[in-house]
Amino acid sequence: MPLGIFLVIFILFKLNYTESSEPIKSDGIGYYDYLPAFFIHHDLNRKDQNLLEDSESYQRLSKYGVYVEYQDHLINKYAVGTAVLQMPFFLVAQAISPETDDGYGPYFQEAVRAASYFYLGLGLILLFQLFKLYGINSWIIILCFLLIVFSTPAYRYLDREASFSHIYSFFAINLFAYWVKKFFLEKEARYIVYAGLSIGLVVLIRNVDALIILIVPFLAGSRSELKSGFNTLFKHWPYLLLGIASVFLVFTLQMGAWYLQSGDWLIYSYQGEGFKYWAEPKLMPLWFGYRKGLFLYTPILFIAFLSTLHWLFQKKYFLFFTWFSFFMIISYVMASWWSWWYGASYGQRPFINYYLLFFLPFALFLKGLKWQWALPLVLISLLSIPHNLIQLHQYQSRILQWNYMNKERYWQVFLKTEPQYQDLFWKEQYNFRWMQLEKEIELGDFEVEPHEMKRILRLSSKEIPNFDILRAFRIELDDQFEESDQSQVEIKIKYKGERVFWRINHTLMYQEKGFDKWQRGYVNYKVMPHTMDSEAFVEILLFGGEKAKTFHNMKLKIYSQELPD
Repeated sequence: MPLGIFLVIFILFKLNYTESSEPIKSDGIGYYDYLPAFFIHHDLNRKDQNLLEDSESYQRLSKYGVYVEYQDHLINKYAVGTAVLQMPFFLVAQAISPETDDGYGPYFQEAVRAASYFYLGLGLILLFQLFKLYGINSWIIILCFLLIVFSTPAYRYLDREASFSHIYSFFAINLFAYWVKKFFLEKEARYIVYAGLSIGLVVLIRNVDALIILIVPFLAGSRSELKSGFNTLFKHWPYLLLGIASVFLVFTLQMGAWYLQSGDWLIYSYQGEGFKYWAEPKLMPLWFGYRKGLFLYTPILFIAFLSTLHWLFQKKYFLFFTWFSFFMIISYVMASWWSWWYGASYGQRPFINYYLLFFLPFALFLKGLKWQWALPLVLISLLSIPHNLIQLHQYQSRILQWNYMNKERYWQVFLKTEPQYQDLFWKEQYNFRWMQLEKEIELGDFEVEPHEMKRILRLSSKEIPNFDILRAFRIELDDQFEESDQSQVEIKIKYKGERVFWRINHTLMYQEKGFDKWQRGYVNYKVMPHTMDSEAFVEILLFGGEKAKTFHNMKLKIYSQELPD
């Protein structure tokens, strides 16, 4: 089975791999940058450097956006554990990379990608071993693995955003749960130490996941087993102390990183961020909201949630209430974070760490069913795979808005993948009161035949006042905005025969009030100023779709001037 898991992981890699995707990005830079900082740039140790001195070290760090000010220093706000697990792969990449590589070149990108696949494989192996401790059949385990990989956001963080911490946390939490369950089954004191090392790793990867200790009663399985386990703990108290010491031993890696960066051993690294909603946690949006709702975007987890109800019917109240209590605690903490939607991401990504919590009760429920009842549940569960893969495609193709989906938007593009839906919800918004309208052009109406390209404007920069401080274009038009419309509008600036600015969007992006409604629509285009010593040209082109198209009452507005501070 373990070899089979790694074979599947390799096949996944081949299917998912794209050379254009660089997995070290966004928050992932923060988790990863400990490695180039320590091994390449030698700027992790900054405790004796004042931020105001603007040293070379701080100049490098400032460009990443993952370092925050702490007293007189910049510190990495992300935990060090992900980098610790990535380190063997990083060192291989460093050995074969050019000496001039800054740690973000192709070999390092592939090293991080390989690390995520490796730890997903280890995480699944641990889950397999844990499920076997519960006597779960192999076919159920295989089904759960398919669902974890293909019906959840884990697929996204396995490859394209492999530098994020979630796959590594998934591995570490499974490791902790495995040793805890082994301890309750066999009562061997050495497992206390293994569990201590494991939870130390969990916290090292993501500090708030120290909450995983609260899953221990559920893993015990019953009140009597929990009591027996605690008796064993106190009976073998030297191992208990050693286990506790192991947690702190592992966490000294984080403390050391903090000390090297700032001179302080203990730091709250998320400076300026915190749990804003303790008094009013966003639980319903977290679970069911159209913005990032856990159960809306990942319905297999709702099926798994419902499967826990069978413990109530079987009067296994201890299992249900320990499970439900832990689920509510982690949900409460996540829903209290200031950014409870967790940034520009697909679904509720912090729950990836805790997929064990969902798939273990789901597997136990299936185990107790006769095949006549299990088969419909399996088929319904498998439907969550195409649902998830289509939505992941929508996310990647910018059909789903990464931050600001709502009910109307969600159902407008529900499971739709056609190109005309791309960028539909990605309009730039400006307060034009603080910008100077330099030129307004009534373009008029235009007929475009199927698959035809028609240039409707070629405007010299000499005809545009203050062209050197250009800030925005605004194109307006009237339309019915039929959903099948595949026509496009292109605007560009050409200078010496080269494009220095270019945007092309489907006409549907101009709609404001939904599809199939006659309305006035617009799109704003942000323009970065260019220094030009000769004439440039602004051009607008129209492209026909599958059928003839009329563009009604088109207008171009050109704005300049900086917004005030």
